[in-house]
Amino acid sequence: MQALPLQVFRLFFEAETSGTWRDFPGFVWRGALGNRLRRMSCVTGAQTCRGCPVVNTCAYGYVFETRPVPGVADGLLEGMTAAPHPFVLAPRHAWAVTAGELVALDVVMVGRGMRYAQHVLHSLQRCGEGGLGPERVRLRLQEVGQARFAGSGEWLSVYDAQGRWALFEGALVQPGAVPEQVVLTLLTPVRLRVAMQYLGVKDFAFAPFFSTLLRRISQLAAYHGLDPSATDLDIIDYRHLANQAKTLDCACKDLQWHDWRRFSSPQKTAVPMGGVTGQCVLQGEALEEIWPWLWLGQWLHVGKGAAMGLGGYRLAY
Repeated sequence: MQALPLQVFRLFFEAETSGTWRDFPGFVWRGALGNRLRRMSCVTGAQTCRGCPVVNTCAYGYVFETRPVPGVADGLLEGMTAAPHPFVLAPRHAWAVTAGELVALDVVMVGRGMRYAQHVLHSLQRCGEGGLGPERVRLRLQEVGQARFAGSGEWLSVYDAQGRWALFEGALVQPGAVPEQVVLTLLTPVRLRVAMQYLGVKDFAFAPFFSTLLRRISQLAAYHGLDPSATDLDIIDYRHLANQAKTLDCACKDLQWHDWRRFSSPQKTAVPMGGVTGQCVLQGEALEEIWPWLWLGQWLHVGKGAAMGLGGYRLAY
């Protein structure tokens, strides 16, 4: 598969005030980041990015207004008005925080989007200082760790007391050994759409989960991979991989539907963002072939709202 290195960060903030967010924290962080990054990055002062000559090279334009470029991944992005965003925000804290509490936020930067990592992290720092949500919960950045590589469990400090950053290059994800059986835990609501319908608890199955994941990773690699001219994506047999996923023995248990909603300022209404959580036990010979994709997805998430922290999962065996 085309080179798709990741940078994985964990930001620790100290809450200076107490408060509760009405939305999932990932939605709050994403909205605040978009607003802040645009203010910090825009050099034209235009009201919108439409028609901007530098939209694909400025930090905000590349990260948030990620538009397909003619000739790049045309097949994989056919019919799409936007390419997938090169980041994932994964809050590791509750919807309510108390003054003095330490809260954590994981940030994953993908492929060529890594060149804007410091812009994103600095913007998140300013978001916390300015206050998040309707109650303007203020968070002060205390520490930033960067994983030596995704899944390594080794974190190196890349931010010091003087406010200086020292990020290092990303690395390819190295899949662990293929197990005979794996427990797939859906940590945040997985929102999958098949035939224009979102899958509920009764409809949930591993095959559409994997097909959606396969499509997301392929699109990210095609658009944000380090070598846009690489052709290895063209020789991947996606239909074969999807069919292999159907052969796995999948026993799902404790599945639940979380009916979350996100308030949309442009639409001035609450947008449904519900999805499925729970566990599935997977086993079968096909695990070996799909394993690299399934392993990588732990940092890229799956389904609608992935960049905001939905569709997060972990593997255990």
